[in-house]
Formats: sequence, C-alpha cells, structure tokens
Amino acid sequence: DDTRREDSQFHIVRIASRVKTDGSYTRPPTLDRRNSLFGNRVERFQGVESDILPWLYRAGDKSRLYGIFFGNEFAYSLVWTRYKFWGRPGARPNRYEESW
Repeated sequence: DDTRREDSQFHIVRIASRVKTDGSYTRPPTLDRRNSLFGNRVERFQGVESDILPWLYRAGDKSRLYGIFFGNEFAYSLVWTRYKFWGRPGARPNRYEESW
C-alpha cells in the first residue's frame, strides 16, 4: 500500500532478525526478546524506513532474515538474495528494488 509506505518514511522502524537456515521465509522474526526460536533477536536499530538498507549493507548478516516493524506491527521481511542485494524473499533484480 503506497499510502502506508509514504507514512512509514517518517515513523520509527524497528528490526528483528532470525537465522534463515530452517529453509522457510514464511515465519517472520518477532520483537519479543524472550523468543529465541531460530536465533530470534531484536536488532539495535532505530531509524526511519530509508535508513534500513544502508544499515543492512553496513551491518547486516547475510545468513539472517530481517523483519521490519512499524512500531510493534510487522510490515515485511528482507533477506540477502541470491542476486546479491537486500530484498524481499523471492525478489528478483529490477529498477524498483535497486532504487528502493
């Protein structure tokens, strides 16, 4: 939803991650610090949506799946793709992904 995306550019984003070696991209990580399933952890990131990709390229672990949260609400996941960029699971390279 484009409206939600525009609004999120100015809201605080939180990130949680988990190991992706279970072969599934369907179960997102959680912001619950007590949950350690699949190595779940809440990342030390706070910023706006436009800060996510620079942070991932600088500090992201390519073996983890990252869950993006607007406040406490899960929004989407990002992984290191086989095409060598951070994107949504199953993403293929295109102009939209590269400029996002």
